[in-house]
Order: sequence, then C-alpha cells, then structure tokens
Amino acid sequence: MPLSTQPLLPPLAPFLYARIRFIILVVPGGKRLLVAYYCAYPIMRVRAEPGCLSGGSKVAVLLSFYLAIRVLIRQNYSPCGINLPSSAKRHFIMIMKLSLIEPIKQSVQHLSLFIVIIALAVGIGYYLWKSKTPPEQSSSISHHMALLFLGLFLFIAGVFPYLVSGHIPTLYEWTSRHQILVPIGASIIIYYLLSFLFSLVHLERWCGPLLLVLCCCFVRLNVSTYFDFQKDWLKQQSIISHFKSSDVIRNSSTLLFTDTTVSWNAIQRFYRFYEYTGLMKYAYHDDTRFGENLNTFQSSGIDYYLEARRSDRYNMRAYQPHKPQYLVTIVPGDLPLSTADTLRLLWQSAFDPQQFRVRILRVINFEFKQLD
Repeated sequence: MPLSTQPLLPPLAPFLYARIRFIILVVPGGKRLLVAYYCAYPIMRVRAEPGCLSGGSKVAVLLSFYLAIRVLIRQNYSPCGINLPSSAKRHFIMIMKLSLIEPIKQSVQHLSLFIVIIALAVGIGYYLWKSKTPPEQSSSISHHMALLFLGLFLFIAGVFPYLVSGHIPTLYEWTSRHQILVPIGASIIIYYLLSFLFSLVHLERWCGPLLLVLCCCFVRLNVSTYFDFQKDWLKQQSIISHFKSSDVIRNSSTLLFTDTTVSWNAIQRFYRFYEYTGLMKYAYHDDTRFGENLNTFQSSGIDYYLEARRSDRYNMRAYQPHKPQYLVTIVPGDLPLSTADTLRLLWQSAFDPQQFRVRILRVINFEFKQLD
C-alpha cells in the first residue's frame, strides 16, 4: 500500500479511538503505553507486509522522542523512578557539544589536502556514474525527519545513564570511555541531518561525496588517536628505563613529578599517582614507592592517598608514608617522538630489541631536586 494512503494511526478498537485522549491525559503511564503499542505495531506490519513503512512508526519515533525530551526538561519526571540531577539540562547540552559537535570539529581541523583530493575524486566519480543511471526514487523529507528523530532518541538513550550519574562524556582524558553508547545515535543524526538538508535544496547527489569526506576525516582522527597511544607507550617505556638506571629513584620512597612532555600523553591526559606507582613497580618489582604530580599533591596531601594501600590496583600496598624526598622533572631527550622516530622505535621494539633498549633512553630525561 502506498505510504500516502496508509492511515496515520493503526487500526485500534473503536472504543480505544474514542478514549485515546482520556488515556493520554488522565491515566498514569498512558503515554508510555501508547508508545509501546506504536513501537510494536510497525514490527507486526512489516512481518505481515514486508517493505511497508507504516505511519505508526513515525508516531512511535515522535512520541518516544517527546518522552525523552520531557525527561530532560522536567527534572521530577521519571518513567523509571529515577530523579535526574538539577544540572541535567546543562549537562545534556555539554554532551551534545562534546560528543556530537566536537568530534566533527576535531576531524575537520586535522583535515589534510590529500584526504580532500581522494574523497572528492571518488565522490565526483560516483556522481558522474549515478548521473548515467536511471534516477532512483529519493526518500521523502518526512522519512529523513522521522529517522533523524530516531537518531536523537537513540542518542539521548545512550547518554541517559551518564546524565543520571553526572558523568559527562568527552573526547579527552579517561571520560572518553563514557562515549561507548553514543556512536549509534550520533551517526544516524549526522547522516539523516545531512540528507534532510540536501533534500531541502534538491542536491541529494552531493550528499554522498560530503559524507565520504566526513568518513575520511573520522578515520584519520581515529588513526591519529591510536598513534598517540603508541607514542604514550614509548614515553612510558623510556620512563621505566630511567627508573631502572636511577639510584635516586631506587633509594627513595616518596617522589613528586613535574612533566614537561604532556604533549606526548594520549587523549590529553596527565599521569595519575597510580600510573607513577605502577611504572616504578614495573621497574623494581615491588610496591614500596609513591609518586604524584606536584600540583595535585600540594592540593591533597599525603593522607589523601593512604587509603589506596588497601588495594593492589594502586601499586603501593607496601608503601610507608614519608615526606616527599625528591622533585623529578620529566624533560624531553634528544630523540623527540616525531612520526618517523615513533615508527622506527615501534619497528625496533618488535624486531631489534637491543637497539630499542639503547634508543628508548633518549626519549626523555630526569632532572632531580632534593626536597628534604
């Protein structure tokens, strides 16, 4: 049956048609009951008549999105008995910026001319090939809008657990792990938002090349991120090597660090105390030492960290409290981690371990200042 001739509402019983307004406005949970019905109805229609797109599916998407927006706007409204924090609306705006807009911004900022040329060449070739083929029936604007709302709903559903707990997903630091549920909704939003905009100006054929350029940008950003983790690993290997060769570190128990090579840290993070203690444990095979960033330690004090001795995960179970003994400044060595140097070191770590152990010491250096 053509879409235009399908009724917007599925064939409910007559008494439900007569009382639908009463159910929505009066009965508690009526909207959720209606959404559940509309979510189930398209599935039954597709099973009975493959290929059909019921108007009920649009209603399900719109109503589901409406309920999600209500969760964000009305702080005391909760379909699951969960009250959102008062900052939920502000946090949701931050999540939209950091998990949807910022990845696109970062990808485009690192766009190289080579990627643009390759993507445009493939896109123009695709456009010319499509121009010689019979035009396909394009999807309607309402179709794009319905799926765009679906993407928004999936995006909200993905970030809802973090809204409840107050954890904001970001591209940087370890909070990037909170973005694990974001990509499905975000990808649908990007695709159908562009499709909707190009449909408005009747330039649907150029949507594909633009999406191709965006995909190339995302791939380049992902490769760059993984490459940054390799550089971070090489820096840590250099730190471990200097720990092993340093009598100052070996004979001390409490150390403070100042890192001037934070640009080599992946996802723009700084090393936590359990990373320093872990690196020293790896070098000396014991957990009797404590290390922390100077600024963080000054704002917390040693007592803040003593609880960590109860767990092996913090690598300081055998540590005995002591006043800071040395300030260790991490400075770049004479082998900066350029792209070529990083690739060469990675190759040597796999195929020439002896040369790797010699050259890894040149990545960073230590400068010591006695504190007591």
